[in-house]
Amino acid sequence: YNSEEKEKASEKNDSPVRDDNPIPHMRDYNSEEEEEASAKNDSPDRDDIFVAPSFRTGSEEQRDQASQAGTPINVETDGRPSNQNPATQSTKPVQRRRLRKLVAIESDITKIKEAEEAIRLQKEYIEEIYKEVTDSINYAKRIQSAALPNIEDVRNYLSDIFVLFKPKDVISGDFYWFAKVENQLVITAADCTGHGVPGAIMSMLGMIILREIVVKEYITQPDVILRKLRKEIIRALGQTGAPGEQKDGMDMSLCSINVKTRELQWAGANNPLWLVNVSHLEDVKHLEEVKPDKMPIGIYVNMDKFTLYEMQLQKGDVLYMTSDGFSDQFGGPKGKKFMSKRLKELLLKISDKPMKEQKEILDKTIEDWKSNYGVKFEQTDDITVVGLKI
Repeated sequence: YNSEEKEKASEKNDSPVRDDNPIPHMRDYNSEEEEEASAKNDSPDRDDIFVAPSFRTGSEEQRDQASQAGTPINVETDGRPSNQNPATQSTKPVQRRRLRKLVAIESDITKIKEAEEAIRLQKEYIEEIYKEVTDSINYAKRIQSAALPNIEDVRNYLSDIFVLFKPKDVISGDFYWFAKVENQLVITAADCTGHGVPGAIMSMLGMIILREIVVKEYITQPDVILRKLRKEIIRALGQTGAPGEQKDGMDMSLCSINVKTRELQWAGANNPLWLVNVSHLEDVKHLEEVKPDKMPIGIYVNMDKFTLYEMQLQKGDVLYMTSDGFSDQFGGPKGKKFMSKRLKELLLKISDKPMKEQKEILDKTIEDWKSNYGVKFEQTDDITVVGLKI
């Protein structure tokens, strides 16, 4: 188009045409024409529109009626009108989900409470059983303590004595015992099989039989005492030596001292006697060990007679009898046993000290050995050390 044709077209269409538009401008309907067309097309009376017959269900009719009445339609109720607000309807699934969660949480809380109640009842039951057992063990301790002799009575016949007695548990499988028959003072330190309740029962049995042998039968010779004690232990426990049979018994160091002549008789079942003689006190390196027979008080493969040792003591001599609990205690810087060699060296070193002080040194030494090297060790076994000074 040239400029004149552009002006004519512009005047005719009343719409500006862009200079850069290569396509002829299309005529737009004005607002009046649009309204006419809209009214014509939207008229419900148009004859040229075919309307199919309506085959609608009752629910569809209910939907139409509810729609015309402005009542909300509940799809879940098959189109039946609902009296609820649409906003409320839309929150129903969320509420149901929340309700299900609350029910699940309530169920979990109930189960937790039931489990807590069951645990509480079990705890109370265990505490009750524990109290009964502890009370019984404490009562057994009182019985065992009453059966053990009073050390103060021995001081009437010796210069001095100490007993280091450290049970692993409340009650002990170790025991010490003495009796005075005329001029003979019989003293023993024994280590029964096991510790705790089984060991304590064995220790009570051993003390009862020793009383029968020494006090009632007036037998004071150590080898004879051990032989008779072995016989009675085997009979009391019903031991036959059958394969697989429990070999309960005890190890023992037993001496008999004539309080007037200071003559010593001794016999041992697995446990030795250590003697520091007064004539060697200046030479601190000397400690004499009297070795025991390698068989226990109880059923064993070899049932030989026990060896009797006799020696003359001097005033100031010191004797030591011990169970294996002290030397077998684990601890120290490397977590190893204390060992009998270290114990003998310690006894030799402190043998010239008062007996009370010796006991304190031994007690402190074994406690330090268990606890003062970074790692704390439990007590391995019952500990008994008896020291006698002539």
